[in-house]
Amino acid sequence: MTDVRPDEIVDVFDLDHTLLNAEALWFRPALDWLETYTGLPRAVVNERFAACNKKTFTFESLFASLGVPSPHWERIERLLRGGLSSRANRSLYPFVLPMLAERRRVARLVLVTAGDEAWQRWKFEQLTELHPLFLPEDCHFVPLAGSKADRVDPYRVASRLSFVDDSPRWLEEVASRISHARLIRPVWSDTTAAADHPGDGKHWDVACSAAEIHAILTLP
Repeated sequence: MTDVRPDEIVDVFDLDHTLLNAEALWFRPALDWLETYTGLPRAVVNERFAACNKKTFTFESLFASLGVPSPHWERIERLLRGGLSSRANRSLYPFVLPMLAERRRVARLVLVTAGDEAWQRWKFEQLTELHPLFLPEDCHFVPLAGSKADRVDPYRVASRLSFVDDSPRWLEEVASRISHARLIRPVWSDTTAAADHPGDGKHWDVACSAAEIHAILTLP
């Protein structure tokens, strides 16, 4: 990571459910295909996909949970990845790109995302419209059992540090380590992240759109 100047403003963003509509939009056609292929009820496919996402997601874990024969895994994964790649940029939340471009004029943008490292890196690689906005050294991929605060901490010397993440787990972790960080939880209406949390409005701000995220980031 390059040095952080004390006069810099730094905005740290999560990826899934913060910038990328990961399940409700991006992955949905893949689940449609798996429903047809396996013959399982959609509720079962959704349930097992959700269970895999609560852990460290891999296609292998999803296919195993759905009973897909292992000799077919490689071919099916290649097929599904092709579809995911083709619609990646279209699956960013509305107006996220203009919001980031506007913030990029005044702030250093940092990405900190958690999960299977290879999977998260591949996901970001497909999001080509994000690449001009984030320097490679400011993109961090954290194991699900790891610490986002460890990756955010080196930026704490910035004149203003904001952390935007849908997960109360990571918001609480960063708050416990960096008391001066501005915390924002995006709550997009079409995701499961819309559930209320005791910290909402008390320990961190809540935003329901890119415009609201931007408005909070620009507060003095």
